Amino acid sequence: MSSKSRTLWAPVALAGLFLAGCNLPAPSVEPATEVLDGSLVEPSPASSDAPTIAPATIPANSVVPTASAVQELRVAYTDDGNLWAVIKGLGPVQLTDTGGISDVRLSDDGEWIAYVVRDPDQDTADLHSIQFDGSSSQILLDEAGFDALYPLEGFVHSTLSSMDFLPGSHTLLFNTRGVFEGPGLAKNDDLLSINAETGQFTALLPRGEGGDFTASPTGNQIALARPDSLSFVDANGANLRPEVLTFSPVITYSEYFFYPLPVWSDGSVVLPVPQQDPFFAAEPATVWSVNGEAQVIAEPTDDLFAPQRELPIVSPDGMHLAYFRELDEPGEQQLVIERLDNGEQVIYDTGSLQWKGWGPDSYLFAYTKGSGLDLYLGDLLGEPEPLGSGTGLGWVNASEYLYLAGVPGSWTLTLADIEGNRMPLALISNGVYDFAE
Repeated sequence: MSSKSRTLWAPVALAGLFLAGCNLPAPSVEPATEVLDGSLVEPSPASSDAPTIAPATIPANSVVPTASAVQELRVAYTDDGNLWAVIKGLGPVQLTDTGGISDVRLSDDGEWIAYVVRDPDQDTADLHSIQFDGSSSQILLDEAGFDALYPLEGFVHSTLSSMDFLPGSHTLLFNTRGVFEGPGLAKNDDLLSINAETGQFTALLPRGEGGDFTASPTGNQIALARPDSLSFVDANGANLRPEVLTFSPVITYSEYFFYPLPVWSDGSVVLPVPQQDPFFAAEPATVWSVNGEAQVIAEPTDDLFAPQRELPIVSPDGMHLAYFRELDEPGEQQLVIERLDNGEQVIYDTGSLQWKGWGPDSYLFAYTKGSGLDLYLGDLLGEPEPLGSGTGLGWVNASEYLYLAGVPGSWTLTLADIEGNRMPLALISNGVYDFAE
């Protein structure tokens, strides 16, 4: 079973990106129950103030997902802080009932789930794993284990920063951050791994030698982004190639660092780096292609950085860059798609916009407009298509995507395709999900 694994979430109270007294940032979030019969629901007309999916009927009994049942899409999600699992065509099944789950990842083969139980008051975390059928539950690393990783020094705790499964494996990659007594976050720039099945822990790179990690699609290489450099390492932590690319860190005019986002494309990494000073940009931004050595492939003149705006995102084929250009009207942006080979730009849409991701074919993409719930499917070759009220869109493959249709507090986890067919999978109040196929 192949997979494109990505975690998405319904909007809850948005954590502030800028925290007083911090060096750097990190993430968080939480969903609902009910069993749907998997019948196909025809799309209703797009609307910005109503869900596009009618609730399906509820069977009396749910079916426990098993390995023998799976050649279909699997989704792990949370509801009221508890973990649930659903297979396309079967009803959702609750896997935990202790609450507190804030994040979830599903391995490529759909067999193992990693999830985080977080104490929001202390900002500490316990990292757990469980099989998709609900068996073999274990704590991989608890609060005390995180604290023991490094001397705490000025921190009161060490905790999880980000995590993701290494493609094609049950190995969970993660890194950590420090927790201050007051507001503030600081990344440790490390790289760690733990096997979700066996619990085997490995410190791949010590503090200061890792960074924000992006694994190659084959799972054999990892790109490591820091505020001023891009490094590479083999997936087992060997053959570190430090600072293959260095650049000036972005001046954020706040107490945190900006980390650029690498994108793997045909064995190379494409990395957009904004101008050093977003308010007094004497130089253009730089888009680098790195494959053994680094070379500049584009120099956008627009400001690619803004404090509360999405990162510039390179398409999977490495050919286009999507970013937002601020307008004079507060809250208004242009969605700009720029070709990286010739600098040609298209202003695709204008308004209060939020980026939701490229499709695997690099032609389709998703974004929201207006309230942040008016979901659109964009196309480099055509006009945008309104999908109705929704959020949290993730691409299953080039023609199918998952998203949360509806309104806050009343979402329907929905499988849809580019032809307009839609299938409800589960009802969710607010929460996170990840998938594998």
